[in-house]
Amino acid sequence: MARIVNQKFEGTGYDNGESWTEGVGAGCTVDEDASPGDVSQPDFWDRQCLKIVKAASVNGFTYVQQGETAIQYTRIEFVITDHTIAEGLSAPIVLGLNGIGSQCWQLLLYRSSGVYYLLIFAELNGVDWTADVGPAYSLNTRYRVDVKWDTTNHLFQWWVDDVDQGSAALTAGHYIQGIVACGDPYANAGAYTAYYDLVAVDNADRIGSEGQPAVKRYAGVPFKYLNKGVW
Repeated sequence: MARIVNQKFEGTGYDNGESWTEGVGAGCTVDEDASPGDVSQPDFWDRQCLKIVKAASVNGFTYVQQGETAIQYTRIEFVITDHTIAEGLSAPIVLGLNGIGSQCWQLLLYRSSGVYYLLIFAELNGVDWTADVGPAYSLNTRYRVDVKWDTTNHLFQWWVDDVDQGSAALTAGHYIQGIVACGDPYANAGAYTAYYDLVAVDNADRIGSEGQPAVKRYAGVPFKYLNKGVW
């Protein structure tokens, strides 16, 4: 196992000497030193996280270029606190891209018949896509998503909170992942506020809950009033 991205957004700026690049359109915010504040669900987050306020029809994102490798497992946790997404439309919140920014996969917020879902698109061969609708999501709730992009064994697979959401075979012409991005680089019509933490990429194994701090937030106490390591 080799961890090629390991971002917890603690301290000033980005952790571990990782070089992230931001794109912030008018009305958007990308803050890698944000406090979780009163977000109720991040039981295992530390004092800081990434906050993205994405305005409608404007891009707001940050990404790290970790280099293309044949196998990449991406793990990310996030909480959506508000959104405006029209019926039948979606807005990307996390993306896996190749080294020049072409899409391998993207995780989106999707609205159908008034219900909001997690939706993932995967580009199987540079042309053909598969779309998997995942679980319905709720505001102010923490989700952990793992994505496997394996061009050695030609397999895409994803999980939400360790529950397998499906897989598909990659075929000739597929891209090799080399970038993970948070937010929306495409100026989608949707708007949202998202908090992210524990962004990691491994080139051998699925990460899951590994690397979460051992101390859990005491139930009922707003996160911002707890010191790290104190119940």
